[in-house]
Amino acid sequence: KQWFGYCTRRLKENPQMAGVILKALFKKG
Repeated sequence: KQWFGYCTRRLKENPQMAGVILKALFKKG
């Protein structure tokens, strides 16, 4: 899953993005 590695790098650069991504995942789930 390349998107996962991409996201993890983004989270390291901008930790606050984690909240946005988690919200998006919960909306999809």
